[in-house]
Amino acid sequence: MNLLYLSCHEVLEYDEIRMLSQIPDLRIMPMGAYWDGGKGAVTRPELDIKLEPKWIEAFHNLKPPAEEEDHRKYLSEELLDMFDVIVVMHHFDWIIHNSELMRGRNVIWRDIGQIWEDTDEHLRRIKDLGVKIVRYSEVDQYDCKVQSDALIPFGKFASDFPKWTGGTREIIALVQSIAQRADSCNKDMWDAVCSAAPNKLFGTDNQGQKNWQGPTSYPDMISHMKNHNAFWYGGTKPAPYTLALMEAMFVGIPVVCCSDLGWKTEVKDLLLPDQLASSIDQLKEIAAGFARAEPKDLMVISNWQREMAAHRWGSDKITWKWRQLLDI
Repeated sequence: MNLLYLSCHEVLEYDEIRMLSQIPDLRIMPMGAYWDGGKGAVTRPELDIKLEPKWIEAFHNLKPPAEEEDHRKYLSEELLDMFDVIVVMHHFDWIIHNSELMRGRNVIWRDIGQIWEDTDEHLRRIKDLGVKIVRYSEVDQYDCKVQSDALIPFGKFASDFPKWTGGTREIIALVQSIAQRADSCNKDMWDAVCSAAPNKLFGTDNQGQKNWQGPTSYPDMISHMKNHNAFWYGGTKPAPYTLALMEAMFVGIPVVCCSDLGWKTEVKDLLLPDQLASSIDQLKEIAAGFARAEPKDLMVISNWQREMAAHRWGSDKITWKWRQLLDI
């Protein structure tokens, strides 16, 4: 079976291509960060993806308008005829713009948690083309009426992550553009954490923020998670959970979070009550306590997180869900 994978999120693409590659007799062509056979990613390691020469030729034969660089909106019958299934991550326009070519094919739309008020309208349009809908969470911000065909959460390989040791008595956070996206990532909660405990902020485009450490590589971020006492999670509206939270839980660094982030999330199902604050004052109290704690006193939380992460998002479980959907 040949699968064409249209991606818009490099980190998720890295994980899903690896999981899909474990399925026997499934051959994958990514059109995203790894479109060149595995060398194009910026924030994740290279992958060794075997591309058929005829796939590459068909890709280079695509003819988007001169001012439009997104080949995924301008697919061709020549390319699509080579694939048994087409997975489209998040972007409705990649399906709708190619609607006549997509109609009647085995197409899957892959949700990444960015569900907004107009999502139902787009889902109806692609459903009319015969597209299957795959959601990543049971949590739905806007109570979409269009029925999904499968629930496949994000997944990760537990072997990618070291076991948390802690000892650096600081709270860390990984957020991009925290000032510009203040309402979407709960900057006020982070400010409260900063006022209560020693801290470091990682992520791009946070110039001027207190204790900003600049961008960090993926291996370095995982190392920080391993060595620091706690991780603050403020979410990214409207996602029920994010890849950063998953990575923190797989490492086992104790997560500090408010139970209500301002939109529907899964945090109450994923974290223990001792980690969840019901107010800003309680958030500050938890953050201060985690920052100064001995790692041994947080080990129950750490082990809980690792077990929960493996149960919810372990690669074997998620790969099996893809196999069921693809019937392979």
